[in-house]
Amino acid sequence: MRGRIDTFVADELHEYNNSSGQGDAMAEIFCASKQFVGMTATLINGYSSGIFHLLYRLVPGLMRKDGKSYRSPQTFHAEYGVMENVYETTDVAYNANRRASKRRTKTRQLPGVSPLVFSRFLLEYTAFLSLADMGKELPDYEEIPVPVEMPDNVMSAYKEAEREIRQVLKSDRKAAQKLLSAYMNLLTVYPDQPYDQPDIVHPIDGHIISHPSNEACFDDILPKEEAVLKKVKEKISVGGRVIIYTSWTRTDSQQKLLKLLTGDEQFDSPEHEKAWVIRATANACKDELRSFRRRAVPLEEAAQAPAPEPPRSDVLDAVMALPEKYREAIYLFYYEGYSIDEIAALTGRSGAAVSAHLSRGRKKLKTMLGGSGYGQTS
Repeated sequence: MRGRIDTFVADELHEYNNSSGQGDAMAEIFCASKQFVGMTATLINGYSSGIFHLLYRLVPGLMRKDGKSYRSPQTFHAEYGVMENVYETTDVAYNANRRASKRRTKTRQLPGVSPLVFSRFLLEYTAFLSLADMGKELPDYEEIPVPVEMPDNVMSAYKEAEREIRQVLKSDRKAAQKLLSAYMNLLTVYPDQPYDQPDIVHPIDGHIISHPSNEACFDDILPKEEAVLKKVKEKISVGGRVIIYTSWTRTDSQQKLLKLLTGDEQFDSPEHEKAWVIRATANACKDELRSFRRRAVPLEEAAQAPAPEPPRSDVLDAVMALPEKYREAIYLFYYEGYSIDEIAALTGRSGAAVSAHLSRGRKKLKTMLGGSGYGQTS
């Protein structure tokens, strides 16, 4: 395998300093590379154990030449680290024939690494740079967070999953510690991918605590992707170049953005494109409404404002006031003329779910409109 890879660049090199599968994988790629560059701002964590495995992966010849065995890291720590030995002494009787006994009861590592580690193993292969060395010619950099709201249905499902899991966290302390990681993973990833998430099960008895609902699918363009696409188009339109960095490898954001930005066709059919336009327009209207609420207008200008438009149909206003999943089903069925099967294909839901949303949406409309409603679906 040696030489199969031209150059291997490993950032955050200190992440591979433990006896772990990740570190072993890094060592395998290193052995298959002609050239290697490792980068880190914290090479050693303050203990000799924080560099032992990394040295054996990168310069095993020097480690063996120094007489340090991979199976005996204690000898390395004893020479290049700081070790504390705790002894227990047992006094004997005054007239006893033997001396007091002494035995070592505990050994532990303390912070501290010998400078010899650098001169014997690192100096020949390492370049040490300060931030001043790195930052002289770098361009100005500014981070601008862009807030993006979750769709109503995603927010509702998110809150429901959060409520179900937190109830167990509060009531079952024994399970809480084992459940916390799954809880955090779900709530951090669900806003970006509100579908195909695994059930959260009780870590002790195995029953399902929460079943995250599928509120979208891979083909749906969520507000976060819409914001990214909008920013990319703005930059490209003025001759700029764009780099997109995605940090969540547990979601399909990378594949979705790659398809949207490089694919010749973004939509499977005219119906798919039409449904996306409706969704994008609805989200744009939400953004405009939020910005309008934050907009301050002087009193003199307000006096010059045009008269408001005549009110829309009461029925349409009521439809737009429905929860999103009911609003979509009602609007696409009655206003756009799609069938239940077509709506199911466009929204990524089952036909039974669409029928249920239509039925419940009609009941809500009947209540809102004081008795008038829609006819039955066929």
